[in-house]
Amino acid sequence: MIFMFVKVFTALSLSLLFATEHPPYNTTLEFRAAINGTFYDTETDLLASLLVVDGKRLGEFPVCSSKVRGGFVCLKSGEVLVGYFKVYKDRLYFSDNPLLNDIGLLCSEEFWKEVKWAVTGGGLFLKDGRVVRNVSKKEKLDSYIVNHPKFSFLLLHNDRKTISGCVSFKRPPYEVAKAVEGKYSAMLRLDGGSSVIIFKGKKPKWVNNAIGVK
Repeated sequence: MIFMFVKVFTALSLSLLFATEHPPYNTTLEFRAAINGTFYDTETDLLASLLVVDGKRLGEFPVCSSKVRGGFVCLKSGEVLVGYFKVYKDRLYFSDNPLLNDIGLLCSEEFWKEVKWAVTGGGLFLKDGRVVRNVSKKEKLDSYIVNHPKFSFLLLHNDRKTISGCVSFKRPPYEVAKAVEGKYSAMLRLDGGSSVIIFKGKKPKWVNNAIGVK
């Protein structure tokens, strides 16, 4: 599968570590292997995607372009839930369904108590082992994001407790998702284009946020 993408690391979901420049979080952490993380706002240099780690809210949601974004939620048990964060009547929910009229589970204080980390990205392209159709429409993502061949992403294994951090350099998300359909449980695209990086050691300062393992 090397011609489709590069696997940078594979680890249990509870072992994943996060670092961000704005706001500062784990900036001195040294990774054994890492990839760039999710979206950020170039005007403010702040995260423009949801990122919650150990109860700390490092990134906000929703972004102005959409009230729905696909994401992963790692519970403290190690199980990873796959679905959609959505804002409905100014309240945040997590749901199996991207439609706003399906309210789902309220992201209350009790919800976050069970969560080790949660992240949204640039499209949920594989869910329950199947390719997700019309990602652009469901999450209001522009064609650049949906079709760009260079991007980082997370693959959830079928045990729903193991995750691989990967990078594609030549194939767009739909092609990668089709290639791994049935072999993995879910695929979440992170950031892409010039932001894509594979590294080890400390996070480069020009990289706003990263995901990796020690």
